[in-house]
Amino acid sequence: MWRAVRIRLTAPAWVIDHKVPARTGAPVGVALVVTAVAVAYASLKLYDEPVRRWLGRRLLRRGQASTIRIFGGRAAAKPRVPLT
Repeated sequence: MWRAVRIRLTAPAWVIDHKVPARTGAPVGVALVVTAVAVAYASLKLYDEPVRRWLGRRLLRRGQASTIRIFGGRAAAKPRVPLT
């Protein structure tokens, strides 16, 4: 178990230990950053925004306020103020 933990903690040092030249490492680093940004953008467009839209339609029905307070897993409408 400790060997696996040690390997995981020292994984970034692999580049230094194996003396990867900058000429090889730089394109790999750029590709890694571009891939990370692409995955983040795809998850935003394909998951986050549609789920937010669906939740907004589901929870903001019948003229409820744009800010909803959640109590016990149910959406609570704005408290009613007595007309005096």
